[in-house]
Amino acid sequence: PDIAKRHSMSVVDENQRVLASTVTPMPGQQQNTHSPIVYELPLAPTVNGLLLRAQGYRTSIGLISNTNSGHNRDHLSRVNAILDRHPCVHHVPTSHGDDVRPALDELARREIDILAINGGDGTTAKVLGHVLDDAPFPRRPPVVVLPGGTANMTAGVVGGYGNLIDAVQRLCDWA
Repeated sequence: PDIAKRHSMSVVDENQRVLASTVTPMPGQQQNTHSPIVYELPLAPTVNGLLLRAQGYRTSIGLISNTNSGHNRDHLSRVNAILDRHPCVHHVPTSHGDDVRPALDELARREIDILAINGGDGTTAKVLGHVLDDAPFPRRPPVVVLPGGTANMTAGVVGGYGNLIDAVQRLCDWA
């Protein structure tokens, strides 16, 4: 059951033609450009050349961190240690509000799938303001708000409350 949630499943022939699949692309739909994770097993009898293929894609997450926000002042080194083990998370630290727009432009160039904000309520407002007003992404990405500030009112409202380190680890596990 877990494989079906995380992968598309298909049966392919010896010419790599898809004969059956759990995912059917819509006409004109673009293929996912991220490098896939592919598992293949021969179907019995193996002489027929049919393969069962499970294919998943890594999620690219962009993370903007305010290095001066409440919890980040105390925990940013631990956050960085977690991020160092997860190359699918593109981390752009900021130290001033003027750094937010260039950080978003950087993440847009990387074609991220999910935008995560690690800061307080002010950081979240600044990032979301730029996303809505300046439209740096061709399509607005889903947003995750981490509890990196002091009060973390916005994070609490959208379900991102709790321990910053645990939240960062859950985010990275998701990638």
